[in-house]
Amino acid sequence: MQNKLSKLFISVLLASMSSLACADDAKKQKYFSKFDLDNNNHLSLEEYSSMLKVRFEKNDMSGWEKQASKRMGFKDANADGQLSFGEWQQSR
Repeated sequence: MQNKLSKLFISVLLASMSSLACADDAKKQKYFSKFDLDNNNHLSLEEYSSMLKVRFEKNDMSGWEKQASKRMGFKDANADGQLSFGEWQQSR
């Protein structure tokens, strides 16, 4: 009986965690899309710079201009000059 309850508890817990992860991913996708001004599902350097500017200013930091191209080069795994959601998400 306890084994069945344990399995049920684990199933419910995993389902809850999966649901939270999906909600978090949806929020991140919405944030990403907010800066994807041409709606091509990628961020250009200009779009990514805008994102960094907002994030840096929110945290009362400076230097976003220098960081934009540096971070873009690091995150752009396929070196196509733009960031897909996956590339942006992978290296956050």
